[in-house]
Amino acid sequence: MTTAAEQSQYPIFDTAKLLLPVLVISLHTMGDAQGILFYNAAQLAVPLFFLISGFLTGNSINRKGGETDCFKKRIIQFGSLYLKWSLLYLPLTIYGWIHSGDSVSGGIFRTIRGYLWLGEQFGSWHLWYLLSSFYAFAALYLLRKRKAAWRYILLLGTCGWLFSTVFQYSVKVGGGPLAGLERIFGNFRILSGLFYITVGLLLYRYREKTPVWGAAVLFLIWALACGTEKPAQFLVPSGAVGFFCMLLRLRLPDILPGKTKRTCSMILYMAHMYVAFVLAMVFHIPFGWQLFLLTVLCTVVLCGAASVFPAFSLKKEL
Repeated sequence: MTTAAEQSQYPIFDTAKLLLPVLVISLHTMGDAQGILFYNAAQLAVPLFFLISGFLTGNSINRKGGETDCFKKRIIQFGSLYLKWSLLYLPLTIYGWIHSGDSVSGGIFRTIRGYLWLGEQFGSWHLWYLLSSFYAFAALYLLRKRKAAWRYILLLGTCGWLFSTVFQYSVKVGGGPLAGLERIFGNFRILSGLFYITVGLLLYRYREKTPVWGAAVLFLIWALACGTEKPAQFLVPSGAVGFFCMLLRLRLPDILPGKTKRTCSMILYMAHMYVAFVLAMVFHIPFGWQLFLLTVLCTVVLCGAASVFPAFSLKKEL
């Protein structure tokens, strides 16, 4: 989430962020109908959101100065957005409580863990991106306040991403004690935000030195593994960074105003689970292409409502 002034210098990001939520919607609505290629492509969406956020934060620091002040601003922005959307999704959270069958103590534990660590509750799994960004910028603020070198911050972020990825892979393959650990602590994907946002910040610093051919090679390495789930899981950074660097060189005509695209991106990403829930639970539309397409269509209608009634967008953008 960044200001309009920051994003206006890179309008391609407005277009990208308008399309990326569609990939996120596919993950939440298609189930097995998605297929391995589409599934792996959709895995790039949130990492690209992180990279764009980090890159535009670097742009803001370059224009205004005050590195830690900028990080503090991001902490407030992502924190307030996470709180507001968590409250908006409270009805679905309560629905999940009622139908979970949990004991009172178990429900309280899972709720606290969901809000403070996982960044998700029933029906609001996508909000983890906001909490992960909040923690990432908080870590960046504290580390840079202590004059930590960027190479050490990148190493810390890489360790967090690698631990999360290896843990998720191990749970899928082996289960056993790790599955029990996952039930307590989740999948640790909350740690990946620091890695991608740090990479985005560094990409801004070295934006003139990033060769297009290098970006293409990174993306190709990921693309060659897309036919299988497990290798592609470890190559998501390669695909995301490669695509991002190619995106920087891309020039497309602006069909919609930047502000309109940013508002629609926010609505598509944040509100789609409400739409999908109504379609699935009220109209009994099964997971698959029909639910995916109807969710996208109905959420686009909400985007139109947000453009007609600006207050509907909560005046916040991704």
